[in-house]
Amino acid sequence: MVVQIDGGASMALLSTKLIVPDKTRVILHGLSRDKFNGSKATVVNYDRAADRYLVETSRKEKIKVKRINCKL
Repeated sequence: MVVQIDGGASMALLSTKLIVPDKTRVILHGLSRDKFNGSKATVVNYDRAADRYLVETSRKEKIKVKRINCKL
């Protein structure tokens, strides 16, 4: 993924190293609860201590997921 902040230089980042802002839309994948894989979700917040996003799925279910399980 390539990012550019406030018109500055562009840089490549691994999406697993990026913490996205609240309200970012993601697609869930690689979860042990298969029913959520492929679901669209919105980031509610990020818990640094747990290294997990709290996301709300399109079905209004809130779950905690690892950053690696979220596609931008």
